[in-house]
Amino acid sequence: MPLPFSHYCVVDFETYYDSEYSLRNKNLSMTDYIRHELFEAISVAVWHSTWDTPKVAAGPDVGPLLRSINWNETAFCAHHAQFDGLILTHHYDLHPVFWLDHPVHVADAVRRGRVAQPGRCQPALRVRGQGQGAGPWSR
Repeated sequence: MPLPFSHYCVVDFETYYDSEYSLRNKNLSMTDYIRHELFEAISVAVWHSTWDTPKVAAGPDVGPLLRSINWNETAFCAHHAQFDGLILTHHYDLHPVFWLDHPVHVADAVRRGRVAQPGRCQPALRVRGQGQGAGPWSR
């Protein structure tokens, strides 16, 4: 069966938080955090399967970078697709043709006794794998 996408894109948002408005606040769900009036996407790191290097955009440049991607033929991959995907759909009204969640694929590969699924989100490991806490891809 052919895949429903031609390309894939790894996305990681960095967002505003403070001591009370935070995902650590037990009274604020992830959905409430993203839909809250204080929500702000400070930056986004993006790697597309056709690009040689990742791109980073901040502030008003986040939307134009995301809108430059043809989501009708591009799968969305993230380390936490529920979080980053809700930001993409709720704040930018962009809807990828297919969703890939990096931890889900890693868990599946481990369960099946494979290190990774070739061609599925390995770029996420390459982009994010520049060392723990390194660069704009760390949380």
